[in-house]
Amino acid sequence: MRRKYFILILTAIIHFNFFMNAEIINNSEFPAGISGKKPGRSLQLTEVQRITDYEDNFVFKRIRGIKVAEDGSIFIRGNIQILKFTPEGKYVKNFIKRGEGPGEIKYLSDFILSKDNILIGSILPVKLINFSQSGALKSEFTIQGLSTFASLFEHHKGRSYFVSGDLALSKQKTGVIRRENDLSYIDQSGKVIKMNLSFDTKDLMIKKSSKNGIMVNIDELTRFLRVSDKNKYLYVSHKERYHINQVDLDTGKIVREFTRNYKPVTFEKIKYTKKEDIELYKLYDRKYYNDIYKLTTYKNNLLIFTSIMNKKGEILIDVFNDNGKYIDNFFVKIPGVKRPDDLIRKPVLFHHGYMWTTGTDEDDAPYILKYKINNL
Repeated sequence: MRRKYFILILTAIIHFNFFMNAEIINNSEFPAGISGKKPGRSLQLTEVQRITDYEDNFVFKRIRGIKVAEDGSIFIRGNIQILKFTPEGKYVKNFIKRGEGPGEIKYLSDFILSKDNILIGSILPVKLINFSQSGALKSEFTIQGLSTFASLFEHHKGRSYFVSGDLALSKQKTGVIRRENDLSYIDQSGKVIKMNLSFDTKDLMIKKSSKNGIMVNIDELTRFLRVSDKNKYLYVSHKERYHINQVDLDTGKIVREFTRNYKPVTFEKIKYTKKEDIELYKLYDRKYYNDIYKLTTYKNNLLIFTSIMNKKGEILIDVFNDNGKYIDNFFVKIPGVKRPDDLIRKPVLFHHGYMWTTGTDEDDAPYILKYKINNL
């Protein structure tokens, strides 16, 4: 028993020492303001480009990410696909070939663009595949020492960063469960380095036996949201309420935690029709939306997509600088977003005065949209 107490005390001391140097910033409800910008304005958008899959030899499959390279080339991440387009929107190629051979993957996690290359991460097994942006295979590396579901999320100064959020389902019971999202990186020698950074999220789960084995139904109550500013900072949101951790990737430490005065938005109940969904959501009476649903960056500022919507159906986006100061906010209309949690799987990119996102036609076929922003 004495040994158990010692371990618990030591763990608490390590946790305290790790976080105690982080700067804590509590911002007010209203932004400080930027010269020439009116907080609370609605962005004025003009559609300038639309990419469809009507004619070319490809099909969009569950679009989850949009990135733009330095030369203006457009990269779209879908279900087992990374599609490249010219700046004018002409289809070039799909970087993903499904399989187990050289340059092939079974399941895609994410991809990172650099000036000349595209780094692709896969799971089952965890691999890093490096292509030139023209499509030539440059290198491939299978990673040992990470969980089979470790997901690539950043590349910084020769390090490839991964998050592992395994649930260990055999040990879990029906109800609200916690998932530990552990961060690691692979150094230039291929060694796995644990960062001693973990951000817990909550899931709702029903687990029961059936004639075919164990049946599991899971939904995420909170999500591990993250984005980097392409310099050295990683921003993380993982709680129901408004809270941001700012991680310095050079040191691997949290340097700031910041928030603002925020009133949670009442959750609009959903009428479920599937039996398994009805059973699942009976377990948890959600009173409020999560305060934050998406993170992105623009010109070294952090953009936070909140749960606040105005009467025009526009989402409020808060703007923070890299010192954790709340400096601006604005509303924006995003196609297909009728309630805050519609943002969960909605790709949105702000890039060089434009906003990129997706829309759907009358047959629910997806397409890519590019808007010029006149008052960002």
